[in-house]
Amino acid sequence: MPATKEQISQTLFQGDEEATLTPVGPIPPTEAWFWDNPSHVAAAQRGLADAAAGRVTPPQSFAQYADLDITEEWTSKLS
Repeated sequence: MPATKEQISQTLFQGDEEATLTPVGPIPPTEAWFWDNPSHVAAAQRGLADAAAGRVTPPQSFAQYADLDITEEWTSKLS
């Protein structure tokens, strides 16, 4: 069952079968935007379900961008 903002808690695993759930209190305002938007929560739940089912894309290499010098381009935009 998906968590709601009222159910968010810290989990401490003890051994293989025990867990202690400690409520961490109200959702901080900086995170409330997520929980107050059902489409964000649904998207996160779909992503977690996809990951659990192995429907993931392997990470891509960014090596092709390693030698790019973007300093000049960004400097001109800031001027």
